[in-house]
Amino acid sequence: DLQGPEELQAVALLRAHAFYTYPPERAFAGQLHQLMKVEEEVRELGHAIASFPLDQAGLDLRMTSLVALADASRHADLDPGYHIPSKDGVVLSTLDLYIASALPGEYLIGRTRNAAYLANLATAEEVKRRGIGRSLVSAARQLAREHGVDALYVHTLAVNTVARDFYASCGFVVEREESSNTAHYRGKCLDGVEGKGRTVLLRDTQLGSVMKSKAKDSLESLRDQAARDYELGRQAGRDADDLVAEQLGLSSSRELSGVQERYKDRIKESLEKRAKELQSQQAQRERGMKLGKIAYGRGRYSAAVTLFEAALEEEGPFSHLGGDIQMWLALSYQASLSWACGREAECIDVYKRLEESHPLPSTRRRAADLRYIMEAPKLPLSDKDRVHIPVLKNMDVNRGVRAPTNRPRAPPTTASKREKTWDERFWESYEPPQYLTNKYVWFASSLLAVAVSIYGNMARHGLGRLSL
Repeated sequence: DLQGPEELQAVALLRAHAFYTYPPERAFAGQLHQLMKVEEEVRELGHAIASFPLDQAGLDLRMTSLVALADASRHADLDPGYHIPSKDGVVLSTLDLYIASALPGEYLIGRTRNAAYLANLATAEEVKRRGIGRSLVSAARQLAREHGVDALYVHTLAVNTVARDFYASCGFVVEREESSNTAHYRGKCLDGVEGKGRTVLLRDTQLGSVMKSKAKDSLESLRDQAARDYELGRQAGRDADDLVAEQLGLSSSRELSGVQERYKDRIKESLEKRAKELQSQQAQRERGMKLGKIAYGRGRYSAAVTLFEAALEEEGPFSHLGGDIQMWLALSYQASLSWACGREAECIDVYKRLEESHPLPSTRRRAADLRYIMEAPKLPLSDKDRVHIPVLKNMDVNRGVRAPTNRPRAPPTTASKREKTWDERFWESYEPPQYLTNKYVWFASSLLAVAVSIYGNMARHGLGRLSL
């Protein structure tokens, strides 16, 4: 196992030299980039070893880094950066072993959750093809067997024939191969090169007898992956016959043989049927998450935590849905009223696990942003600055609205009485004379008023003419 800062620095330098090469005209820029990668590898590898020790049970992700050391006097031709002065040794090769349901950053996942993954195998150029890398793989296999894992996997690029041949010689076989359609969907087939960026998941056949009892599960896993790739291609608008040909290892339907032509319809029917079954199972798993979101929306945070934890147990933490469930679980921890019991700390722990171990980069970025917000210093608020919301009682939990209640009403207020004035008392008791209510009297009075007005007007004009 990797021990001490000297070995960590030497391992980081070896990996930078093995994984990053540059043309001669860019030698200076390449050296600067390698130094930057060395610092990054020292930081990330040291954090991973300290945070996910292999001997600590109960973690979703555990890892260790294996190192092949040799006497420095026998390998004086190696880079001085590989030397470990305190041990008078030199690092020849290195390999990481992860025990987890999925390897962080990888799309293809093994068929068992009790699995181990190999990663970052690097050997010094001067000592390659001497069996050193093969010895590290054997040591990692033995270590995985001691920790009781069911399967040992490794990822490599589909076009990396050197790595695939090496692992095949170590007893690994192809478990799953990412289709070109899936790689295109993820943006991994670049520059128009078919297959560039596609990954292959290899499984170790020498781990133990337990692998032989998993043959049926392996076939089921391959069929499920084929159905998913087929459905994904149909959604992208690709031809169904071409998708069937791709599952048979051909580039297009024009290359199908006569026997394959006769059976292609049955293959399509089988893939479509299995794709619908997988969609139905996915909907059932999503139901638990939807119920948790409903409980969260109604403010029932404790119930939401229970529902999200049950959904996560069924789905697993490393899928896209599993990442979303953990996001909502962290929000439920954050919104829970029992922070005194450590819910805020659990919320931050969920974000850290997602950020460090989830396979999807988008989920890791969201978790990092939310963790940054949670860990930001809180502004001190006085009681005047706080918003006080009254406790709502008598709630209808099925509808989320307030149930009708009989609220007491305030008694009506009475105005103070005052003594009435004489004119108010007069008009309250006044009754007009009877003749004023007679309609004939009103008609005669109106007619008389009109006649007097006409007469007065005529008399005024007649007197004016006489004066002339």
